[in-house]
Amino acid sequence: PGFDAAPIHPNEAYSGHTSEASDMLYFEGKQGQVVSIVLTGPSYYQYFSLRDDKNDGLIGCEVNSQTACAVERYSLPYTGIFYLLVDRTVAEEYKKRQSCVNNPPFPSWCFRGGPYSVTLSFQ
Repeated sequence: PGFDAAPIHPNEAYSGHTSEASDMLYFEGKQGQVVSIVLTGPSYYQYFSLRDDKNDGLIGCEVNSQTACAVERYSLPYTGIFYLLVDRTVAEEYKKRQSCVNNPPFPSWCFRGGPYSVTLSFQ
């Protein structure tokens, strides 16, 4: 793959943690192949983005006020390598503006990332 990424295998949960950095995963797909992707975790404010081989976003979802999100039955637009970016959703600049750095007690969304599990399946 063109990015520093770990493979994700269909129907096997991949577990990671976004406290220090985002994770980039990859898989090979065929044009017209239908995929579903589910992200779960105990931490709010995480997301995944399905990306093409140029790192442009295709589709994604955000875990926000629940513990899971999913993209179901997405048809891949070409044959090749696809990437899943898993990351926290609240930017550091926003957290600083919202007094998450120097003003305890901090709301739950101030904390950076957390553990997650993501599962890819082909239909």
